[in-house]
Amino acid sequence: MKKALTRHEKTLFLLLAVSLALLIVKSAVLDSVKPMSPEIEVFREETIASLEMPPIKIIRMVKFEETVSEGLPAYKGKFRKYIFGIMPYGDYVAIKTITAGGNP
Repeated sequence: MKKALTRHEKTLFLLLAVSLALLIVKSAVLDSVKPMSPEIEVFREETIASLEMPPIKIIRMVKFEETVSEGLPAYKGKFRKYIFGIMPYGDYVAIKTITAGGNP
């Protein structure tokens, strides 16, 4: 004989489902930096490629700024690691100086 869920259990399942939906929206939509110039896109792609993540883990750039590193102009990006594309578990900061020609 099956036992029916109590009102408390139903409430907890509903809260779990809403929390998971909010996490998915936050991770997929709100965390990512919008596409930028081709130079910044190259910086993003090179950084992600250098981290060599397994297929179940995804990396997104969540913050970007132009700064100065060792007296030279540089790109600074904050990258976040996700399991299955939704569960954040770590951050990585990358800095790349820009050469005199304007290319990183």
